[in-house]
Amino acid sequence: MIGAGQTGQLVLNSLRKSTFKSLHIANRTYAKAEELSQLHGGKSIRLEDVDQYLADSDIIFVATDSPEPLLKTVTVKEALQQRKQQQKQLLFDLSVPRNVEKEVGTLTDIELYTIDDLIRIVKSTNQKRLKEISAAMEIIHHTENNFMTWKHEQELVPTIIKIKKNFQQLNKTEMEEFMKIRSIKKDELLSEYSHHITEKFARVFIKNLKEISKKADRKDFISMAEEFFEL
Repeated sequence: MIGAGQTGQLVLNSLRKSTFKSLHIANRTYAKAEELSQLHGGKSIRLEDVDQYLADSDIIFVATDSPEPLLKTVTVKEALQQRKQQQKQLLFDLSVPRNVEKEVGTLTDIELYTIDDLIRIVKSTNQKRLKEISAAMEIIHHTENNFMTWKHEQELVPTIIKIKKNFQQLNKTEMEEFMKIRSIKKDELLSEYSHHITEKFARVFIKNLKEISKKADRKDFISMAEEFFEL
């Protein structure tokens, strides 16, 4: 990390989430580099000694307010020749103006990213996220509709319970009267059939109740349904 200003500190804060073998922090004011090294578990180095550490660094961040490039093409090229690692070296120039010579980006074993590159990446990422918004909204609307249907049906539950109880009571009363008039003894089969037909009629009424109530004012409809069934 070359530079210990605000941008450099933001980078170091982000690096806390990552694992790395070693971290070197360089700054024009050495005391600042020491302070941040202690905070982030790194090693402070002097700005003039940066060239000695380039070859062993896999990722290099540059964020200073230097008016001219600190990393020259010749210096980076020499460092690449000394590298033992096979992977490309990542170099992030977060400075304005740029602190890494433009030609460094043309070197074979270097991937150079500047502020402009990062802005393009952020914009591209944001555009992808925006495209997902419509898909997310469809999921939300679908879930909302399911919830509202469930909520609507929950409002009908008390009325449904009343209807079933009313049917059961009506069935019981009518059966008792029927058997009394005809002097028919209580029969288990007759009772089971009676319960079965009550449940069947109740299911038909409840199904229609749910469907019709979707098109009507709920409170008025529930009151009307209760009045209709003498509940």
